Formats: sequence, structure tokens, C-alpha cells
Amino acid sequence: MVKKIVFIILFIIMFFSICPASEFKVIVNRSVAIDSIKRSDLKKIFLGKKTLWENDDSIVPVIIGEKDIHNVFVRKIVKKTPSQFATYWKRMVFTGRAKSLKTLKDEQAVLNYVIVTKGAVGYISKKNIHIQNVKIISVR
Repeated sequence: MVKKIVFIILFIIMFFSICPASEFKVIVNRSVAIDSIKRSDLKKIFLGKKTLWENDDSIVPVIIGEKDIHNVFVRKIVKKTPSQFATYWKRMVFTGRAKSLKTLKDEQAVLNYVIVTKGAVGYISKKNIHIQNVKIISVR
């Protein structure tokens, strides 16, 4: 009986670690020629380490100011706490290695920005059903 419970707990842990994007959707501008992205590449994008798409277009990441969805995204994809993520970017900007990430106040602003910005990538909550004129990509 104990082995069965341990197995179930391990299965649940593995399932949730395999499905990192269960609380959010990753969206890109329609100019981006991908349908899925590796979690490691998405992490590199939001850490400023990957700046070009496969066709050499610039990647334009945008983050959301709404704390709940931002915190989930940063923890699940970037593997940092929100505080660590903010400190990382302050250091990147201070040392001149990168410009600050564009931060928009809410999901609608992120959607609007991604719609009109070539190469843009952002994230919104999974519950947001009013998605048009952007491409939703899967995270693998």
C-alpha cells in the first residue's frame, strides 16, 4: 500500500514537471516561424541569452506586470524566484550586457504588443480565451 502511494506521488510530481506551461500560454507574433519551443530555449530568451529566431529575426521578449502569471512563468520556465529574476536583469542592464525587458501592465497589453511587434514573444494566463492575431506555441 505504501509503495502504491509513493508511486502515485512520484507520478504526480513527474506529470507536473513535464507540463511546465500548464498555467500559461506562450504567444508569439505571426511572423515567428515556429509552432513549439524547448523549455531551455524559452529560458534563454527570457534571460537574454538567445536573441535571434532560427531565421535570424530578432527575438523581442515581453513580460507581464501581473504578478500571479509572471511569478508562475518565472518559476516554471526561468527556474528563478521573481526576486532573483529581477536582480538578474538589473545586473544585466547595469553591466551593459542587455537592455531591460519590456514590461507591460496586463495580459491585454501583452497581446496587443505581440500582435504588432515582429519577433515578439510573451506569455498570458491559460484562462485567457480572447486570443486573436497571435500564434500560441507549445513548450516542450
